[in-house]
Amino acid sequence: MYSDQPLTTEESFSVAALATSIPILRRATRQDIGALYALELACFDPGMAFNRRQIAALIRNPRADFWVLFRDDIPVAQLLMLRQNRRNGLFARIYSVTVSPLERGKGYARQLMESAIAEVRAQGAREVFLEVEATAFAPIKLYRSFDFVVQRQLDNYYGEGRHGIKMLKCLRT
Repeated sequence: MYSDQPLTTEESFSVAALATSIPILRRATRQDIGALYALELACFDPGMAFNRRQIAALIRNPRADFWVLFRDDIPVAQLLMLRQNRRNGLFARIYSVTVSPLERGKGYARQLMESAIAEVRAQGAREVFLEVEATAFAPIKLYRSFDFVVQRQLDNYYGEGRHGIKMLKCLRT
């Protein structure tokens, strides 16, 4: 039942807590570098994670779209996409999709993928491609749900004995 009565202090606090836990998607800024670096280290070995200087360069890169999903002002997921104009059109590469280990399974990677693909489609991109570790079954399943198909295997792409696969999604026929 609905009421026009003012909320109690306890109810107000509960509503405010709920509102702050709604994920907010926006582009990365220079002020996010430290938090994004922490997210990288939570998800990857230090040798594979972007360092602060790389993150700063990617944020400044006019051909890069660095999307971040924040919850309670903390980055919980990020997607980095690079765009390239070629003679035969615009192409996009999803360079990185990262979700905090504590936040996986909540649909954040899907939300980032939907936003990124919609943006490059609206810009007229012909294709989107990405590379993924061949044993990363959950991400591969996600990418297949977006109609990415395996284009080829990438031997030792992530280091000795760690193979990758290149996946491709056509946006225009």
